[in-house]
Amino acid sequence: MHKAYYNPEIRILVCHHSQLAKWHFRDLAAPFWRIYCNFNDSAKITSEGKEYKLSPRKVFLISPDTSYSADNDGAIDHFYLHFQACEPFDICSGIIMSWENDKEIMPVIDNLKELLAQDDMPNIEISMKCLLLAQLMLLRVPGEKLQRRWNDLRVFKVIEFMEKNYSDRLTNQMFADIADMNPNAFARLFKDETGLAPQRFLMHKRIKESCLLLRYSKLTIDEIAERAGFCDRHYFSRIFIKMRCMSPAIFRKLQH
Repeated sequence: MHKAYYNPEIRILVCHHSQLAKWHFRDLAAPFWRIYCNFNDSAKITSEGKEYKLSPRKVFLISPDTSYSADNDGAIDHFYLHFQACEPFDICSGIIMSWENDKEIMPVIDNLKELLAQDDMPNIEISMKCLLLAQLMLLRVPGEKLQRRWNDLRVFKVIEFMEKNYSDRLTNQMFADIADMNPNAFARLFKDETGLAPQRFLMHKRIKESCLLLRYSKLTIDEIAERAGFCDRHYFSRIFIKMRCMSPAIFRKLQH
């Protein structure tokens, strides 16, 4: 009998090792996973009143859209990896986990540091090691920390449609037609399943995609607004500030 395998669909966004003189940020929440590992003792992150010291060779895993601040009191030797993963790892938040000088994880990070330092970086090898590191970390996330997915197939079909067409003009009537339901009845079902109204869920998707474009593309903010499905830059900026408590331009400047 053929066995169905789970495909995590991990997407590596950036992997970097650098020396930082300044690392002061109020809120680094973003729609992707982060792995941090420092090699000296000069930095910390703070989330919901709890302080985490980035002591040497202590590896941190931070889930998407987790709000935290970062500070340092001296130059830091900083390794980080940003990545995305599909369900059930795509809608997690509020997770900050750490492991100190782990014998399974640290050899991968040490090897990545060596590869990143090469003048002619072996991109394929770096990418594969990044995938390995991301998988090792996600395997350690307890199942109870993963949010449940929507159970209703009609909601799943609409969300799948949103994922593929989020930049188009999408109406509740279109969603109801896909679900073969009355628009009001579908809106109630959708909110019961996801916690958000259909248009609110769609707006979150558009802002999430715009965050990635702001961080990892050279498109202008006007171009990003159009690609993410907003009518103009001003409306995009207003919604972005409302949802992420900062302007698109400021978010673009955030690193690490």
